[in-house]
Amino acid sequence: MGGPWRARDFDPRAWRPPTPQVAAHAEPVSSDFVSDHLTGIVVGYIAGLVTSAGVVLGLMKLGW
Repeated sequence: MGGPWRARDFDPRAWRPPTPQVAAHAEPVSSDFVSDHLTGIVVGYIAGLVTSAGVVLGLMKLGW
C-alpha cells in the first residue's frame, strides 16, 4: 500500500476493526411495548389514509 497509509505506518495485517461499545446504563425493553418508532409509523400511516380519504371525498363533492 502506498500514499498516506504508508506514511502513517499503517499495517493492514495487524489492524482489527473496533469493537462495538455497549452502554452500561441500558434499560431492559419491556415486553408490553414493542417500540416507540413503530407507534409513530403506524400513527403516521393511519393519518395519511384519513387525509387521503378526506381529499378524495372533498374532490368528489366538488365534482371532480
